[in-house]
Amino acid sequence: MAAAEPVKINKVAILAAILRRNALRREAHLPLLDVLALYHKEVAYRRSRALHDANFPALRAEVIERLVAVRGSEFIRTRPGAWMVHTETSRLLRERFSI
Repeated sequence: MAAAEPVKINKVAILAAILRRNALRREAHLPLLDVLALYHKEVAYRRSRALHDANFPALRAEVIERLVAVRGSEFIRTRPGAWMVHTETSRLLRERFSI
């Protein structure tokens, strides 16, 4: 599998949304949000979501091909087979892209 392309994340929009939320909280006299922590959390979430969306189908096809070779084509149509495909695909995604 080729190296992952850099993920494009609109960090300005993320920060603007957090600052808008904080402004509303300030007007309502509520405790303010930890802007830096929320910003890093949202950037990490969007990065992992983008990597998932871009790579999950190809990894899933790879896992299915491997399982069909070992267990036969009928296995992936069973509930345990579907579970194994999803679990193994998720594991590969975390392993290869550190998410």
